[in-house]
Amino acid sequence: MATASLQKHTTRHVLRLRISHAGTSKFLSLGIKVNPSHWSTRKKRVTQGHAQARAINARLAEIEATAEQTIQSLELRRARLTASWLKEEIRNALEGEGESGYESFVAFAEDFVQGYKRRGQRGTWKSYKGVLSKFRSFLEHEGIEVLPFRRLTPSLIRQFHTWCIESRGNKATTAAKALRVLRTMTRAAMKEGYLEDYPFEHISISSTERSSRDHLTPAEIEEMRGVALPPESVIAEVRRWFLFSYFAGGMRFSDLATLRPEHITDGRIEYQMDKTQDRAGVPLTPGAKEILGFYDGAFAGGWLLPILRGVDPENQQAIHRRKQSQNAKGNQYLKKIARRAGLDKDVSFHLARNAAAWRLYQETRDIYLVSKWLNHASVEQTQRYLEKFSDDSADDQFLDAFS
Repeated sequence: MATASLQKHTTRHVLRLRISHAGTSKFLSLGIKVNPSHWSTRKKRVTQGHAQARAINARLAEIEATAEQTIQSLELRRARLTASWLKEEIRNALEGEGESGYESFVAFAEDFVQGYKRRGQRGTWKSYKGVLSKFRSFLEHEGIEVLPFRRLTPSLIRQFHTWCIESRGNKATTAAKALRVLRTMTRAAMKEGYLEDYPFEHISISSTERSSRDHLTPAEIEEMRGVALPPESVIAEVRRWFLFSYFAGGMRFSDLATLRPEHITDGRIEYQMDKTQDRAGVPLTPGAKEILGFYDGAFAGGWLLPILRGVDPENQQAIHRRKQSQNAKGNQYLKKIARRAGLDKDVSFHLARNAAAWRLYQETRDIYLVSKWLNHASVEQTQRYLEKFSDDSADDQFLDAFS
């Protein structure tokens, strides 16, 4: 006999409907979050201490009645029931009554992305906005006008990945980045209780285009450092920014641009990261000190480096525009320096971060410490940086084993 009962998720505190039949259970998230202290497990209702107890409990009673009616209707039809089918039929019945919250995954994702803009994280906002626009184009191509949360399936995600490469002509690295952004949005939806099943559980996100062109070794950094350039030229200026990023432990360009003299205290660089808003700090290395010595304390309008010279520190839009233009122009100059150094590399400011990560790992052999220095959200993110490099540190031991 099929049953449907209310319960609260033990960790995410989201109310859900447990649908059981023939020894199998499926769970339907109701999108209602309740503090454990306001939930009665025995009565399966919100306690009176909750400000909206009456409204929520009335809705729960409606949900129970709808679920019971749906089960009875299917049983009377003598249908061959499964827990999965029951879940979908009950979901359809509930949505027919009008579902609260976001009407689709895309609507949720749009609000989620706007949150970055509201918090002043314009770089992340623009990047995520671009991926969401691409995902909407994919849905339009597939003829999907509205994407309910339940239709965000592993199959759809794999189709999106294939579409990025085959229809949009994206490189594997770009397509992988789009999946990582989509995964971030998905995790946020799960945290809010809109998704019960995690569609990325069995999807491995990796780039198949890793090559020697998308990373720089510390030795290659030194080759670029040794290229003869007129000290006062623009191309030499760009190289100084690139090297400072490297010697500061792979500082992102967005953070490099907004450094100010007060961020240097007691021999350390202390700043707030633009991408995550987290605090970060590293010791001022000899290489970084050498670059700062070139300016001899002549700071550019209050900025530590002349990337934003002439820009009002209070004008966030102007800062964002200048960072974008300087980053793009700077990357073109870095490619020229690489060619002069005899390197066939697609060099950008980001490669200074990868190279710094590899150098720190070579010196410490501690991936957790490197992850902390780079302020990565997880060790897996650091591993993606390091796996591009060829590690020959154990070659001698390997040869000894066969000698």
